[in-house]
Amino acid sequence: MRICYNISGSGLDQAYKHDLAPLRIFDALMSMGARVTRVDIALDWPERVDIGALVDIAKQHPDCVHARTLTPYNTIKLRAGEVNDRTTGLYVGSLRSDRFLCIYDKGLELGLSDVMLKRIEARNRAYHARQAAATIASETLPVAARSIIKSLADFPIGWWESALSGPITALEPIGRKETDTERWLCEDIAPVVARVIKDTGGMSSLVYQTFAKLIIDATSIDT
Repeated sequence: MRICYNISGSGLDQAYKHDLAPLRIFDALMSMGARVTRVDIALDWPERVDIGALVDIAKQHPDCVHARTLTPYNTIKLRAGEVNDRTTGLYVGSLRSDRFLCIYDKGLELGLSDVMLKRIEARNRAYHARQAAATIASETLPVAARSIIKSLADFPIGWWESALSGPITALEPIGRKETDTERWLCEDIAPVVARVIKDTGGMSSLVYQTFAKLIIDATSIDT
C-alpha cells in the first residue's frame, strides 16, 4: 500500500489562503521515513529571454553545465500564415537519467503568447529524489530550489544569475536505502518462508536446510 502525495500550484495557493503550510506536511512525512520516488522543483522567471542562447554559453563555458548532454528543442506555431520556429526549450542532462533540467517557455506551453514566463524545472527520481527531498526538509524552499538547480547548471548570463541569486547549500548526502527488491523480500517473502519453516519442522526442515545452503554458498568467499 502506498500514498502518492501531490499538491499542484493552485492547491498550494489554496492551502496558503487557509493558513495551511504544505511544507509542514512534507516535513512530517520525511520525519516518518516516507519513501520519495520523484521530486520536481521549478522556478519561474517573468521576462522574455533567449533560451537558445544558453547552448552557446554552455559551449563557451563548459564548466557551467554539470551534465553530459544538452538538448534544445523547438516548438512550431502556425498563426495566420506565420511560422514561428525557434528554440523554446532546453534539456540539461539525459531524459533517461534520474535527474535533469528542463528550461522552457511556460507561456507558450499554456498557449499564451503574450505571457513572458520562462520556467527552470529540475526533475529528480530515485536517489536524486531522496536527496532533493532531504535538502528541502533541511533548508528553506528557496535555498533548496537554487541548490538543486545549480547542481545541474549555472549559466553565466544576467537573467539566470538574477533568477537564481541568493545563498545555496550542499545537497544532503543520502545513505544507501533498500531497493524495491529488498523491501519485497523482507516484507513479503521472508515472513511466508518463516511460517513454512516453522510448520515443517523448524531448523531441521528441508526448506530451512535448502535456504541455509543457498545463502552460505552465495556468500562464501573462495580462499
